[in-house]
Amino acid sequence: MAMSFEKFLADEELCHHILKTLQPLEFNKDQIDLSIIKEVGVGGQFLTHPSTFKYCRTQFIPLPLANRLPFDSWQAQAVSSYRDKATKALSIRLDQYQRPDIDSSLENELKKYVRSRKKEIC
Repeated sequence: MAMSFEKFLADEELCHHILKTLQPLEFNKDQIDLSIIKEVGVGGQFLTHPSTFKYCRTQFIPLPLANRLPFDSWQAQAVSSYRDKATKALSIRLDQYQRPDIDSSLENELKKYVRSRKKEIC
């Protein structure tokens, strides 16, 4: 049995993105201002309206491993690949790891469980 920790970090990032996407959107008077809707009018666009600039980053989902640059820019700048970023992130996380305090009886139970599962799987 094997596992890629880099793939685990990629999955973790994807899960974070999904959870953020599933959060309900916040609608309040400032964000849905009828006067702005009237100002822009039918057929107008909100993309360059100052209110859009004010709120556009509130729903931004940071993805540290992902690359949002166009391919040509990414290639020209020699930006790290997703795998390289995941490897670096894994190294940092492992360097910062601190073993949690676990009661010895619980730790023994966990080890026993892992051994029994390995026997069943292998």
